Amino acid sequence: MKIPPWATTLLGALVVIALPVFLVLSNVNLIMTPWFVRFQYAKPDFPPSERFDTASRTKFAIETVRYTRGELTHADLQNLNVYNERELSHMRDVQDVATRALALDYALGIFIVVGLLVLWRAASALAAWSALFIGAGLTLAIFGAIGLFALVAFDAFFVLFHRLFFVGDSWLFLTTDSLIQFYPEPFWVDASLGIAVLTLLEALVLLAIGWWGRRVSSKRA
Repeated sequence: MKIPPWATTLLGALVVIALPVFLVLSNVNLIMTPWFVRFQYAKPDFPPSERFDTASRTKFAIETVRYTRGELTHADLQNLNVYNERELSHMRDVQDVATRALALDYALGIFIVVGLLVLWRAASALAAWSALFIGAGLTLAIFGAIGLFALVAFDAFFVLFHRLFFVGDSWLFLTTDSLIQFYPEPFWVDASLGIAVLTLLEALVLLAIGWWGRRVSSKRA
């Protein structure tokens, strides 16, 4: 069953727009896991904690990550007995943003797959490959710029990110606070760099696949 040209154009545009968001959220999902905490703490040049030994620090940091993913309740976080009220309030906001982002990631993944299949079956293979190709190109443009910004001006990037998602200065803490003891600046630098690099690599792969698909489909048309 064919769909009208306007519907093909609209669906293709939505897939293109959804792809960059899906890729970056998927990589946030990948980084926001206990393995990344362990990876960071295992680095010989990672800053030591002034208040916690390695075992305790690892345990509390991992439990906090699990909380942000919605795997633990706020009571569970309180029961760790390592956070003050300001930190607990901020972490409630973080969990709200993170769980919404993860839900959006899964929803966008399903939408992109279904959208590409609909374009393939109801419009043409070329339309599907084109949406993939253009979406990957848009991802490279957007997150290449964001990644460069984060790399050369991380402090400004970090501040801008938090001002977009959190109210006032609720995200600012002392260096002796537990959140900073668990997640010092090098942790966030590596996390941001990892997300940017993974997103760019994935976009390059999809761009190549989309280019190949468009070329094959054009020859068969």
